[in-house]
Amino acid sequence: MMLGVIFGEAFRDALRPSRLFVWLALCLIFGLLGATWYRFQSVDNLQDAYIAVYGLCVLRILPLASAIYITSIIGKEVDQKTIGYLLTRPVPRWQYIVGRYFANCLAVTLIGAVATFATSIGVYRSLSNPMMLMDIAAVAVGSLAYGALFLLISLIINRALIVCVVFAFGWEISVPNLAIGIQKLSILSHIQAIADHKASEAGNLMAMASGSANAELIGRTGGFVTMIIFSAVLLAISAWWFTHFEFVPREDTE
Repeated sequence: MMLGVIFGEAFRDALRPSRLFVWLALCLIFGLLGATWYRFQSVDNLQDAYIAVYGLCVLRILPLASAIYITSIIGKEVDQKTIGYLLTRPVPRWQYIVGRYFANCLAVTLIGAVATFATSIGVYRSLSNPMMLMDIAAVAVGSLAYGALFLLISLIINRALIVCVVFAFGWEISVPNLAIGIQKLSILSHIQAIADHKASEAGNLMAMASGSANAELIGRTGGFVTMIIFSAVLLAISAWWFTHFEFVPREDTE
């Protein structure tokens, strides 16, 4: 099936060593930070240290990695002026979008999973962390949600990476800690709800910094269902948009 071929090609490209090196280096740093967190912050137990590093580091690189990977799906073709060749191939346009979307989301999920694993090993010095599997599941759902949003933005807006990064480090840092109800407009709040890290476990100030202060107001099931529906709807809109609108090479990339 052509969709599988597109997925495979995009996934191999996403896993090129030159693209992974920086992310793996960051994962190593997170592991070292987890191992030494108690020296920088007063924590009551290892669980508090893990929650802090996971929220402040792992969940912060997730939207950044997603923005960089997802905006390149079509942006790279436009910038390199190969979009015309891509669109003339006898393959339905939606298959390019869907195949490349899932391939890059899987790559982002793997980065987040390695970061979570490194943080857990750094803090606990073992595989005894009971929260790790659910936290990796939260990363996977988050990669789908961020990916769907950033994909649609990249199809509508030129220089989409800038907009996506502003969203990741502007909106996603401030909105989760706003008044009750407003935090539901943040993807991060739903990811934290899926991970189910209680605010009291990490302390109020640290919970606000990591975006988990109001996560319990959403609930794990609510966060999961909302993000899956959100991802599916935006992916469908992106596939429709790419099918019905024309894309031309950029003339200012010489």
